Amino acid sequence: MPYVFATFFAWAKNFFLSSMLLSTYLFSIIIMLSSASSTLAEVSCPARPTVQLKDQGLEAVGIIKPNGIVAAQGILSYSDKSENKIALTTGYWDNNATILSGDAFDDIKHKNLSTKTPSGMIASVFKQNGNLWWTSYREKVVFVTDLSGENSTSISTPNLIGPVGLTGDPETGLILIPSRDKEKKIYIFDEKNPTRQFVLKLKGMNSAPYDIDFYKGCLFLVESNEAKIWTLEMDDILENIREIQENEDSFFGNLFTSYDLKPQIWFSKLNRPQHQFIHKEMLYVMDTGDFSVIKIGLEKGSFQKLTLPIQHIFRGLTVTSEGEIMLTGFQDTEEIKESRTAIFRMSEVN
Repeated sequence: MPYVFATFFAWAKNFFLSSMLLSTYLFSIIIMLSSASSTLAEVSCPARPTVQLKDQGLEAVGIIKPNGIVAAQGILSYSDKSENKIALTTGYWDNNATILSGDAFDDIKHKNLSTKTPSGMIASVFKQNGNLWWTSYREKVVFVTDLSGENSTSISTPNLIGPVGLTGDPETGLILIPSRDKEKKIYIFDEKNPTRQFVLKLKGMNSAPYDIDFYKGCLFLVESNEAKIWTLEMDDILENIREIQENEDSFFGNLFTSYDLKPQIWFSKLNRPQHQFIHKEMLYVMDTGDFSVIKIGLEKGSFQKLTLPIQHIFRGLTVTSEGEIMLTGFQDTEEIKESRTAIFRMSEVN
């Protein structure tokens, strides 16, 4: 009998040790897989730009001043079928959204999305999957139109504070708009069901983003007050949305859960950046405080200052399909008036 007990205990000891070793091995595999997944998830955003190219100048090639334009703000160059168009936002309640088309962009159609008095200030415009999305700085509403600026619908956003920039991911059909409040939240809309909104918080930034753009799974956030551009993985947002949806079916739902995003500082050689625009693997940033446009090669890791030929205050920025840079800004350097704003056309000096 003692032999039987001894044999049993020896077998149990070996089984226990083997189980421990197996558990440790499996746990190590899980950690390795998790680390591998994390490593893979980090490759969407490009490396920080480190190659500084020689400064270059911009030259003015024209100005567009449509009648009735006051306080020009956001600007977007886009294609509607085979026609090149410009969508322009303005700050007041008359003609606060304008579509320009034609070879010289002289076919002008004014819209009035916001009827709020005083003005709701249409701030920015973004194109995705056949629609234009417009933010309103003071009115807690997001507008959606077709590419001609027609068939307007409004989406109520009661907690969205002072939004300017917006962007989207055409594959997932999501629209992302930063709220410029103290909690630094991002509001996420499903374009197929825009009343369905997700809210995530940004951690680490000192102030809310002024503008946002998207490129190959990576979000670029302009922190104007701190003169920085941050990056954020789109996968992090999608994972948070999945968790929100899963927790909605639980007893407490999302009542005690906080969903936080942690962007990373990506570029800081700026003075006071505002609007940005991505065109052909290049990120263009309007650096208002330095009277320049910063051109960043997203695939090459390079950056270059493009000095403006006039030291005016500029706000909006877009790039046409031909590579022409368009800026919205004031026509004067003294006695600045919102009635004296226009679209300035620039090209790089070769």
